[in-house]
Amino acid sequence: MRNFSLSLMLVMFVALFTTSCTEEDDYWSPIEGCWAIVDPPGADYNEYCFNHDGTGSYFISDYAGQSTYYFTWETFDNTLYVYFATGDTWRFTWYIRGAYLYLYPVGSGVPYVYEAF
Repeated sequence: MRNFSLSLMLVMFVALFTTSCTEEDDYWSPIEGCWAIVDPPGADYNEYCFNHDGTGSYFISDYAGQSTYYFTWETFDNTLYVYFATGDTWRFTWYIRGAYLYLYPVGSGVPYVYEAF
């Protein structure tokens, strides 16, 4: 009976520690959420929404009107990749300072600055 109880406890511990969750399920990025542009002056109004599941949307209001585009995204260290269904990929270096998200397009020293909303 003692061996059975010990075996049962061992099975319970194995079941407890082998769940379907992965480390990726628990990953959280500080850029998750919705962000509206606040700088530079004169930039077309736009917003990014980064969802926890790696999907998102980009809204822009410019001379052509208002449009929303859907994408997938991922980060590697401080590099953000935004993949649009059209095949376009946007790459940024990103930082968060205070309540602001700074997106530096590749090859540009001037950031786009966003505030969470």
